[in-house]
Amino acid sequence: LEALAIRFTSDYRKHWKFEIVCSFLTHEQSELFYREVYQTIRKYYPYSDIGLFAETDEDKKVLDSFEQLLEYCIRLSFPPQFVTCHSIQNRIKSRYPKDTRFFDRSADYHTNTVQNVLLSCKKYGIEPPIYLTVWNTLSGKNDGEISMYVRTALIWDSLLRLCDKVEGIGYRFATGETCPYSGEYYGSLLNLFILYDAKMPVYFAAEFLKRMAGEVLYHSDNVVATFNSNRELIV
Repeated sequence: LEALAIRFTSDYRKHWKFEIVCSFLTHEQSELFYREVYQTIRKYYPYSDIGLFAETDEDKKVLDSFEQLLEYCIRLSFPPQFVTCHSIQNRIKSRYPKDTRFFDRSADYHTNTVQNVLLSCKKYGIEPPIYLTVWNTLSGKNDGEISMYVRTALIWDSLLRLCDKVEGIGYRFATGETCPYSGEYYGSLLNLFILYDAKMPVYFAAEFLKRMAGEVLYHSDNVVATFNSNRELIV
């Protein structure tokens, strides 16, 4: 944190956001970790937003550990300025094989996850912005199937359902990367690029949605029509 504060100007750094993740810690450890990390970040980045990760289970329910920590943060007068969460639809992939209930459960999986996180926050009197930092659409049973089928329509559907419910949605740049400090490998199959510069479906989905920005002329379950600043009518 000291090195970054020296290298980058305060005007540049004030837009940074820091996410505190307390997963796999006991309740007591989480409280100590959050307090110390929060105070350290505030020392070097007084204008940056600091958020807290809300862990959910496969049924989209927020874990009690998050609510306990959130209550502690508010009591300590260190409330998070935003909350992050993950939503992986493939968690329920094997729950109801060849059953229509599977599709009913998966259609609003992301929106239900976000709504449950927001309800937990409202319970303690706050309504922070929600960022969905890790997510995925339905996909195949193995890497071959996942890579073989273009999921652009599913990606669009997920983004359009979430656009008025979250402050931001995250994407990974590449299929995998290794942390230079810990050596831990992070893999992802919903990413912008593969093999350095080959664009993946999510890239084109995000690019097209950015181009669609403008006045919404018509919107239904399957159709969105917008008129943008370049006088383009996009359906």
